[in-house]
Amino acid sequence: MKKSALLFVILINGLTLIPSHAQTDVSGIISTSTTWTASGSPYIISGNVIVPSELTLIVESDVVVRFQSNTGLYVNGTLQATSAQFISDNSSPQRGDWDFIQIGDGWNYSGTASFTTCIIRYGGTGTYRGNGIFRLGDI
Repeated sequence: MKKSALLFVILINGLTLIPSHAQTDVSGIISTSTTWTASGSPYIISGNVIVPSELTLIVESDVVVRFQSNTGLYVNGTLQATSAQFISDNSSPQRGDWDFIQIGDGWNYSGTASFTTCIIRYGGTGTYRGNGIFRLGDI
């Protein structure tokens, strides 16, 4: 009995050493330049996210950005993504599950987005370039 209890305590203590990844819910206007890291991943887009002009959103390697239905990412500032995934939050994903990534608003703001070695899947209307600059690298 003592050996079983000791083994149980060792297992429980060992489990607390395993790093866990948090889920981060995101929606609305980003108020400061920010970086999305793997430790906060996945980032769940629960409402439209806007990167205002003069601000930068950096999406680091191994970050997963999951879009819920009818949501999108509007980039009027700068988006820099490397080795990240932009995918559906649906358990059985299909094309059209989420809206789009829009670069610039088409009128007043011209955003810039750079995607290097990224995966973008299951969006509806694709990536939209309003009047901004869109760079792809090994997507």
